[in-house]
Amino acid sequence: MLEIRRAVTEDIQQINEIYRELSFNELAPEQEDLSSIIVKEGNKVLGISNYKRLSVEAAEISFLYITPNARGNSLGDGLLRGTLNYLMEKGYSHIFLRSNKKLEDFYTHEGLLPLTSHLLSEELQLQLKNLSLNTSDYFYCYPKDFFQKKCKGSR
Repeated sequence: MLEIRRAVTEDIQQINEIYRELSFNELAPEQEDLSSIIVKEGNKVLGISNYKRLSVEAAEISFLYITPNARGNSLGDGLLRGTLNYLMEKGYSHIFLRSNKKLEDFYTHEGLLPLTSHLLSEELQLQLKNLSLNTSDYFYCYPKDFFQKKCKGSR
């Protein structure tokens, strides 16, 4: 059975295996408050997203990854939606998604726009300045608007 949920301590070993394949730093086994959402089928982690709080209203999705063998099954869409929904439920109304060349097409396909193309309120511009985010490295999502659109798998 496929599930998208917040990572727990029991998932650390598989998350670390994926990180090692990508040459990332590993998570500490005693880390209790994982800031990750995973896609898992049975006992196998197929995807990971990492997030962090930036301010009372803003969060960053710093990493989104689906394992190569699991790609092409809309798991990326599900993981993105699961992460955005989790953050929205936690009260974040502004989500910044760190991008890279591999994710740009995916984020655009999902209907997200680069942060530089958004007309941001003065308040949000001030927040960005205080957070020292390089706007050219991010996409932006206002979750309430995002969830007005249907999922890729819906008809």
